[in-house]
Amino acid sequence: MTWQGYVFLIVMVLGAGFYAGVETGAYCLSRLRLKVLVRHADRRAGLASRLLKDPAGVIAMTLVGHNLCVFAATVLLTDAFARTHH
Repeated sequence: MTWQGYVFLIVMVLGAGFYAGVETGAYCLSRLRLKVLVRHADRRAGLASRLLKDPAGVIAMTLVGHNLCVFAATVLLTDAFARTHH
């Protein structure tokens, strides 16, 4: 595997972790605390509030992103393994 393959693999693993973290955060987020932060004009809370107006969309986005990252990493590792052990 070339160095670009290793970089791509690392990016895909980090991407899968990012999407898993977003999904966990969406489930664990306190809606009441979010509303309080929005009232105090917290920009990040406002963004999170707008995103969570469509919770099914957020979950779908995180699942698709996570699965694409895991799939790409799996294909890359399978190809690398097949090339070295055939």
